[in-house]
Amino acid sequence: MTGQVPGLQFRRPIPQDKEFDMNKQIAEGNWNQVLGKVKAQWGKLTDDQLKVIAGKRTELLGKIQSAYGVSADEAEKQIKSFETATL
Repeated sequence: MTGQVPGLQFRRPIPQDKEFDMNKQIAEGNWNQVLGKVKAQWGKLTDDQLKVIAGKRTELLGKIQSAYGVSADEAEKQIKSFETATL
């Protein structure tokens, strides 16, 4: 029982609803459709950046911040708006 604490269970965090939605789209084989919409929405993101993002919401947030020079709150706002309109 090395490295375990008796009576304590570690659980994977439950993803936020929107993160789950984005991941669900990818799992259903719709990433290519979503990818086209992401490219249309955030045209400054390169193909290499989009490969790294691969549908991961937190990666998308960071890449938007970097490419557009916006705060995390602004990037989150943009993603929420995109998800509402798209997913």
